[in-house]
Amino acid sequence: MLTQNYTCGDCNDDNNTINPTVNETCYDGIDNNCNGVVDEGCVPLICQNSTDSDMDSYKANMFEEIPAATGPSQQQTPDVYKNTIAYQDHANGKWNIYLYDIESGIITQATNDTQNENLWPAVYKNGVVYEKLVFGPGTTDIWMYNATTDTNTPIANRTGDQKLPDIYENYITYWDHTPASPDANIYLYDQKTKKERKITSTPTATIENNHGPRIHNNLAVWSDKKDGNTNIYLYDINKNKTLQVTNVTYAWGPDVYQNTITWYDEGIWKRTYTSTTQTLGKATLVLNKSSVTQPARIYGSQITYQDDNDQELYQRDHTTNTTKQLTKNAENDYTPKIDTDIITYTKNGVGKPYDIYYINTSAEVICGDCDDENKSINSNSSNENSTINQGVCTNGIDDNCNGLIDCDDPSCADDSFCNPKCDPREDLCTFWPQPCCNNGKDDDCDTLFDCSDSDCGNDLACSGNATLHGFVFDDQGWHIDLATVTGYPPFKPIVATFTDIVGFYNFTVPSGVYTFKADKFGYDPDIDELTLLNGTDNEHNFTLQNATCHVDCTNSENRCNKDCEGYTYQGDQCHYNSTTVANACQDKRKGTTQTLATNESNYLLVDCCEGNPYYQWKPQLTVHGPMEDLYKLTSIVSIGGDPAKLHVNVWRK
Repeated sequence: MLTQNYTCGDCNDDNNTINPTVNETCYDGIDNNCNGVVDEGCVPLICQNSTDSDMDSYKANMFEEIPAATGPSQQQTPDVYKNTIAYQDHANGKWNIYLYDIESGIITQATNDTQNENLWPAVYKNGVVYEKLVFGPGTTDIWMYNATTDTNTPIANRTGDQKLPDIYENYITYWDHTPASPDANIYLYDQKTKKERKITSTPTATIENNHGPRIHNNLAVWSDKKDGNTNIYLYDINKNKTLQVTNVTYAWGPDVYQNTITWYDEGIWKRTYTSTTQTLGKATLVLNKSSVTQPARIYGSQITYQDDNDQELYQRDHTTNTTKQLTKNAENDYTPKIDTDIITYTKNGVGKPYDIYYINTSAEVICGDCDDENKSINSNSSNENSTINQGVCTNGIDDNCNGLIDCDDPSCADDSFCNPKCDPREDLCTFWPQPCCNNGKDDDCDTLFDCSDSDCGNDLACSGNATLHGFVFDDQGWHIDLATVTGYPPFKPIVATFTDIVGFYNFTVPSGVYTFKADKFGYDPDIDELTLLNGTDNEHNFTLQNATCHVDCTNSENRCNKDCEGYTYQGDQCHYNSTTVANACQDKRKGTTQTLATNESNYLLVDCCEGNPYYQWKPQLTVHGPMEDLYKLTSIVSIGGDPAKLHVNVWRK
């Protein structure tokens, strides 16, 4: 009976086209060459849906669009927090709120309302706030779903309309419209105190394209036309202060992340807020694009938006001003929301009006072209490849799409821009301080360092030896035997030796620059960098700190250590008179006098650490006659570095 599996090379002996000698066939789902990997070396199948706008035969890198909610009904207006996507679903003829867990794929129905419409969810941690359109009066209220308790609670349900909520930590912000005013105020609700406050001074807050107030990091932002124009305003929750962010004719769609505010005004703008001084920085244009008609969303350095020209999603890094396309399809992708690396959005045109999808931006699919607008940039480009004073290693572009730009790419290591100190020979070292064959640099840019370069074959740094000797001491000047001294040189084998009975070491090593370490169990190591030139004799001593034991029973802090009992060095030995003495002196400074016992006339004392006990007469105090005006004073004092209580009695008679 065969009891062990043997690998003979053929992973499918029933098919003569499958064996280790054949080439892998892409996209057939078979390990054709029996190396344990299916479709290795093949461009991912999803790349067939990608574009090749620059006609360089390489498809653009892309992101996989993953469905979250694609049922027969309509799903819209998603929001995301970490791995949770909240959205509204028109199942059973009514809009209700649902949650999708990205990790498990489980969908949870948050509301089951058969009378009213539940809209515009915003999710943070275990809470989802949403707008409830009440059947009958037709007004809207703000409600909250708690995923932990599976309960729904009203937040704001007074007369009028409360709409478009957002949530961060304990705060909920929303738009509030009363029948007496054509516009509205912005309110803030505190979940801890169960109280709300109005943060606008006039009822002029506006809703632009169904975009309400946003909140993050104790800052709330919204659009308002209190001055006649539509501008962006900011409210600092901690400071209870409102600031006007823009002063233009029409700005809308604000968002906020930490202290950065973004908005739209014929392009995407940003401005930073400093809470300590309650001031705003300069407004900066991030993207000059008039075709952004949906509100942009910010997280970290990334701003996600829809371009109405092609109805695709894009992401703009507002620190580097670089843009990458997120979706590439013939559908309408809009209302993006972002948290960490997850972007969720509504997709219109997959056989029915609306679905919910998401993208993980940390999982880019590499199709071969990281810039589909430039045919000279792709994974086969030789641009980011250089010989001395040639190639493209100075353009700030990842030309070969390997994620490395210019001098960060190893193929640019020999470029004169990336290594401007290049000499024709390694051993000449014109631009570097001497010596040059042991400086750890590729001085002539031929990818060979120091003695590995044939130019340094006759250099003394590469062909000679040096000697090193010295002593290893402890922190009290005692010699340490059997300590290890180890040298770590670059590009050479490690060298090591031990100290003898008097703590002395001596060895011959190849010349060069070393990191030497002396150590022994019970001590902290001593590490030094030494340059040993060819033919030289060098002396260097090491000192090891924090010794556990000395022969006088003390540690490195000169305190008695009873665990040192029996420690022996060079004929001396730590030995306490008794266990009682060892316990009394434990952790006391050497020379401290400790009391072992007492009687009516004497103290039994010992001088730490290894002293012998001795008696000392106890002075007797005899008072004849009455004591008048007796004063008693007690104080803590230091005796031999240790605390003691001092009693003083003073009287008149």
